[in-house]
Amino acid sequence: MSSLEQSMETLTSQWYNAVVTGCGFDPETFQLVQGNQAVGSTSEKLWQFFDTVPPLTISNYFNPTSFNSFSQDYGGVVAHIIPQGGDALQTAMGDYYSQWQSYSKKNQDYGIKAFQTWAMGVNPSQAADWISLYRTLLDGAVFLAQQAWDNMLNAESNPGVCAFDKTINDLNSALQSSASKTVHMDSSTESSDVSNSWSEGSVEGIFEDFFEGAGEGSYSDFSKTVTSAGLTIDAEFTRLTTIAAAPLYQPSSDSILSQYTPWYNSEALSIAYKNNNNEVWKHGAPTWDGTFGDAGDMTRMCGGIVVVDGISITVTSSASISKNDQQKFEAAAAGGFFPFFMAEAAHGWSTDTSFNDSGQASMTVSSKLGNPQVLGVIVTPMGQVLA
Repeated sequence: MSSLEQSMETLTSQWYNAVVTGCGFDPETFQLVQGNQAVGSTSEKLWQFFDTVPPLTISNYFNPTSFNSFSQDYGGVVAHIIPQGGDALQTAMGDYYSQWQSYSKKNQDYGIKAFQTWAMGVNPSQAADWISLYRTLLDGAVFLAQQAWDNMLNAESNPGVCAFDKTINDLNSALQSSASKTVHMDSSTESSDVSNSWSEGSVEGIFEDFFEGAGEGSYSDFSKTVTSAGLTIDAEFTRLTTIAAAPLYQPSSDSILSQYTPWYNSEALSIAYKNNNNEVWKHGAPTWDGTFGDAGDMTRMCGGIVVVDGISITVTSSASISKNDQQKFEAAAAGGFFPFFMAEAAHGWSTDTSFNDSGQASMTVSSKLGNPQVLGVIVTPMGQVLA
């Protein structure tokens, strides 16, 4: 790790601690979201944040093209675990079991009436026993979960979209009634110790430079100068709210959510979580260890997101910038800088840089109300979710 990367890691840890203190978050659950992460204007964009499995680190740069998806991990698990009563039914039916699977898939009807009609038609002498076992299968959480997942994938409206039970309208309403918060950080005094956080001090996903446009050599030099000399950050969030959401598990009367198909069954996932054996898990991947183990894909989930709107952040550097370099420095700041790395004029942001008589720079970046940003997420351990 270079000296600049080490400085940025320290700065990220200090900013994390300052945000936790200023906003009253619990370091046992809070994860900082790095960079410019606009909420957007649609519920489906909002759900992408909830669908992200937070990595084991105090900070995370959210990238929807590469994140570990909770819903896709869930779908893989429920497809892989064995439905309650499934083995007994398959044993009783023998070769008829595959015939029923083909029939039901072709007709897209897995209900008890369809099974009764089919069973009486192919084997009346054993139909009663089969029907009794099939009722047990249908009542099982795993079978219901598998059907719900399949229904979501093949829904007439919004197929393949894994909705959550809060919408962008819920978030906007929460923001309207939220309070303001301020955060102050002085790099010369703020602690960088994050060992007591939920990630036990892991800091990943950090940016390599203080300035977004660090591709130019001069920008990288400015980054080294600023981080080594020290700085202060004063942030004001006009509105800050935390909104919790859960995977959609039942039909909703909400005008937006009613257009999406429920896909989640917590009981089925709980069965998978509590039974690390091949009576519940089929052989092969995914495995219990690969899902719920220490380094598993589903050891935690996003239980809520922290959103801020109306942002003003002033970063004051202790470094002295020569008059010959001030124009370049101002251009670097306009391209975006820590902690939001926001390019000027994007998503309602504006940047202003000034210098005092000693050449010390003061950079202010602001975003008007109506451009909410994700500041962080609330991390919930899977054991707590399925308790």
